Amino acid sequence: MKRLIVAVLTLSAGAAAQAGEAVDKTLDVRANGLVRIENVRGRIAVDGWDRDQVQVVGTLDDRAKAFVFETSGATTTVRVETPDNLNRGEGSNLVIHVPKTSRVRADVVSAELHLTDLAGGVDGKTVSGDIEAAEVGDRIELATVSGDVRLTRGSGPTRFATVSGDIEADADSAEIEISTVSGRARVASSARVRELTMHSVSGDLEVGASLADGAHVRGSTTSGDIRLAINPDASVVVELKTTAGGGVRNTLTKDKPNRGISGAEALDLTLGSGQGGVELTTVSGRVELAPL
Repeated sequence: MKRLIVAVLTLSAGAAAQAGEAVDKTLDVRANGLVRIENVRGRIAVDGWDRDQVQVVGTLDDRAKAFVFETSGATTTVRVETPDNLNRGEGSNLVIHVPKTSRVRADVVSAELHLTDLAGGVDGKTVSGDIEAAEVGDRIELATVSGDVRLTRGSGPTRFATVSGDIEADADSAEIEISTVSGRARVASSARVRELTMHSVSGDLEVGASLADGAHVRGSTTSGDIRLAINPDASVVVELKTTAGGGVRNTLTKDKPNRGISGAEALDLTLGSGQGGVELTTVSGRVELAPL
């Protein structure tokens, strides 16, 4: 039979209208379990530690209706419940300690999200708020609609997504996916990259990484530039293309781009034995290939 431990704090209407309720609760959990976090607004910090416990300390949203803190089997839930329409008051300010090997899934709406020292994988999403992550690993997914994403010392397959926000990342990732709509992405990887996919609409993309043998890189922008810096000894077939109004720049080799009648430019070249491939295209933007 699964063990279920629940800590539920239900707030009265009067309490919800006052300053945020203080919370300091701890539950014993599985070291490599899943921790799910849900919050509407405020600031959430999730830090890994060496205990087989989840601890929540801080203050709840002063409009909160209930605070749910429960563990069942390998899953622990931390949730702040609030009214559907919030137009005043202060959000939650919580520090959540979890086992370092936990998988963390955090969904917040109008809140900052900080993820630190987590080795079991992180999936962080916000609607209107920034995400900062450091010393995280295994599998990383960070996404925001209106906010910036910053990652330092991340490892494992990594996926970034923003709509109106910038991405700054320093990772140790062999598999990287980047998607932006109206934002700039600057990503560096200290690992030898095997798979890199990047797309942007009205934003610039800049990636620096050594490519592994047989690596595959695909990138495209509309009204944005792409700059890819790679190791000169990479083994790839390179195809770079731009439409009229854009351009191709190559400082990695002495090869020059070809210019079409309409003003479009293209560059095809082979590095090493050409085991992998690099395909970069842009509409109304520039593509640059540079040495790492």
